[in-house]
Amino acid sequence: MSDRPEQMPENELRAPKRLKDDLGAFFEGAPAVPPQVDHAIRHRAHRRLARRRPRLLAVRLAVGAAAAAAVLLVVVLATPHFSGARRAATDASAQAPAIREDLDGNGRVDILDAFRLARRIEEEGVAPEWDFNADGTVDAADVDVIAMAAVRLNGGGIQ
Repeated sequence: MSDRPEQMPENELRAPKRLKDDLGAFFEGAPAVPPQVDHAIRHRAHRRLARRRPRLLAVRLAVGAAAAAAVLLVVVLATPHFSGARRAATDASAQAPAIREDLDGNGRVDILDAFRLARRIEEEGVAPEWDFNADGTVDAADVDVIAMAAVRLNGGGIQ
């Protein structure tokens, strides 16, 4: 009994008998490779490919590290704290008189000052000198005073 079906499926390619005979004759004279030679070739190929894997992994890691360093550099240079803009703002604020409501010390009252006070109230408590509405307690009303000063339309925060 044969494993091959009697009828060939329609999608199987059929070649003319002459082509089959020519191809068979072409490969008929090919020498047989002894198993020892075949094994030696496979062993050398495996060793060579095994040496390339660690190098390939090292190259991939190096490229990934370089990309991460480039992203970090861009972030650092784009952040005002690390660039000269932050230093210039700090120098200008050192010359100007200190503004009481400027909690982060950047020389102007902005919404970040209100946010900082709100966080301090929630987390750890605040100093009594941060009672900006003079009602005797530091609470959300003081945050509102700073926020309103930060969003004034007549030139910005408290001057």
